[in-house]
Amino acid sequence: MMVGANGIGRRRGLRGVLSAGAALGALSGGLAGAPGALAQVQTGPIETGPIQTGRLETGPIESVVVTALKRPQQMLAVPASIDVLSDRDLARDQVLNIEDLGRIAPNVAVAQFGDGQYRLIYRGLGATGTSDNENFNVAYDGTVVPYGNAYRLLDLQQVEILRGPQGTLYGRNTNAGLINIVPRDGSVPAPATADIVYGSFNTAGISGAAGGPVGDSGLFFRVAARGEQTDGFIDNRALPRDHTDQSKNGTVRATVGWEGGAWKAKIALTYDRYNGDTDDLTPATTPYSSPAPDVGKSSGHLTTPIITLSYKGGDYTFTSTTAFADTARVLTFSSVIAPILNGQSDRRDTLSQEFRFAGDADLFGRPTNWVTGLYLLNENDTFVSTLNLTHPVNLPLLYQHQHENLQSEALFGEAVTSWSEHWKTTVGLRLADERQSYDYVLSRTGAVMGADQSYPTVQPKLVLAYLPDRQSQVYGSVTRGFRAGAVFVNNALQNPGDPGYKPENTWQYELGYKRAMDGGRLQFQADVFYIDWTDLQVQRSILSVAPAGVFSVVDNASSARSYGGEGEATWRPLRGLQLYAKGGYTNARYVDFRPSPTLNYSGHRIEETPEFSAGGGFDYLTPVGVEVAADVTRYGSMAYDAANSIEQKPYTLLNASVAYALGDWRLSVTGRNLLDERYANRGLTSGGQAYIHAAPPANVMAELSLRY
Repeated sequence: MMVGANGIGRRRGLRGVLSAGAALGALSGGLAGAPGALAQVQTGPIETGPIQTGRLETGPIESVVVTALKRPQQMLAVPASIDVLSDRDLARDQVLNIEDLGRIAPNVAVAQFGDGQYRLIYRGLGATGTSDNENFNVAYDGTVVPYGNAYRLLDLQQVEILRGPQGTLYGRNTNAGLINIVPRDGSVPAPATADIVYGSFNTAGISGAAGGPVGDSGLFFRVAARGEQTDGFIDNRALPRDHTDQSKNGTVRATVGWEGGAWKAKIALTYDRYNGDTDDLTPATTPYSSPAPDVGKSSGHLTTPIITLSYKGGDYTFTSTTAFADTARVLTFSSVIAPILNGQSDRRDTLSQEFRFAGDADLFGRPTNWVTGLYLLNENDTFVSTLNLTHPVNLPLLYQHQHENLQSEALFGEAVTSWSEHWKTTVGLRLADERQSYDYVLSRTGAVMGADQSYPTVQPKLVLAYLPDRQSQVYGSVTRGFRAGAVFVNNALQNPGDPGYKPENTWQYELGYKRAMDGGRLQFQADVFYIDWTDLQVQRSILSVAPAGVFSVVDNASSARSYGGEGEATWRPLRGLQLYAKGGYTNARYVDFRPSPTLNYSGHRIEETPEFSAGGGFDYLTPVGVEVAADVTRYGSMAYDAANSIEQKPYTLLNASVAYALGDWRLSVTGRNLLDERYANRGLTSGGQAYIHAAPPANVMAELSLRY
């Protein structure tokens, strides 16, 4: 049984907002010089329409505008590795949750831990994690929020996936990459929608959305909701019982705003809730059958109001974003090898404030697009870890409690300057200071201990781009990434006096090429990268003898490195036909990692990182209105743990869909893993046995959609 707890620590408010804002205003005033604009930088509103069910044209591929870099830019003009999934892409591929993105973008993987929990991995970064509590690299409309993993992909304009460190603009814990979710907010007309989904494992869902501008009043709104449930595909042979990984979840989002003259204001509120069973670790030899003597539970919620106020001046835009996130998670799970339930509960509230100026100016007589801002954060987190014997009697074995207060301030800026028709540079810098205060206990009757830590950091960014013509660019970048250290109470199992771990730093280098050809009907991008780590944070599972159980602890690997590349191409050769190919390679290894005197993982592959992925597909709208799509991807081997004791062998995924639109209605059938490959995206060893989180076997989903 899970044991709840109240927070022990003290709360602190945001400080110095007014004085810092005044200083920022002075800084931005110095940057806002004579107007000028880069041809590649778009400063107007993003106009996107409904999901297209009509013909695919033979003309140029639509220009895609991304907003993850804090101001709108054309995707092919951004000197970075980036993927953008439109609303049409998301609907065609039945991308419903963030974990689905792992099969879309090269060198982006997802290690799933159960419903509502997973770890995003970019080029090997994020694979080792610290816990999902620290893996903040999901942004909602440009605002990073905790537990972004709880978001369902609902009523979206697009999803932007950026590989490489985003710390210059986003700060803490975005050194791996960023997923930016861009929802419809009603400011641009979009259709009302209603969808019903049903498929394998008794999976059923319903969703809908409506709203838009209210006449000529300047008011706009959008409301969307979604709920789904699944029986899952894991059966327990020890109890015995079927469907021991079943889950339910629901999401509601409402946005209301006003736009008039130079001003725009909006409030967006998202509420997400999930609950289910957690019998998701199974022996690698029997991936869909669990031997656990107990079935745990998982539940959580996320409530996030975000208030945005913006003003457009003559050659600049001011934006204020205030975000609050209240999140909670309760988790119990079987240790598999014994009648013991591990438990964790986590309650976090986060208040952030960002003031940002962006615009165009002349720098040394050259047109420059710039953004600068101030970011303030105050966060409180309460974490409880328990261990309970369940048979033959219910006996508490372990209780640990930790409360954290975190405060952070950061000043950031980035400028893109065109030095000639063919050359431009991007220079960025973030100056930040993070202070953490902890109270923790190692047993229910133990003494309260404390710790205070501070992490000042400097995160520079330099990009040089060469544009031979208006259809192509070559770029090179150097960026520093940072991930703060922390105290993790589970570490006290090994070192009671010092349960902390060090901050993680990276230098990342990237060389890329982008080009549009054949009148814009063919688009291509490719890059190579090299990452050098210092004090890589590694979360690993250990088996504790007294009390028995599987625990996660966090170590620091002295050094590690990763190198590889990605390539993607999209082509429209004929009316109604679109072809695409994609691939990625990552060689990520520990250079020096000795977690104990008897363990040496130096030279081992970094876990949860597929060695490669390569594949392609097509999307064809036939003359009779039937749309057919298919894709196939081959994945390389992947180690499950730092010891490289077990691994996932190479496998191939085949997905396909067929759809027919008649007026406002659309019926589609989507099949995933049609080759019925048995594979996993996470694993561990316990008692000499390999356990995995099995991915779904072959499954089919049908969807009936209405757009009106």
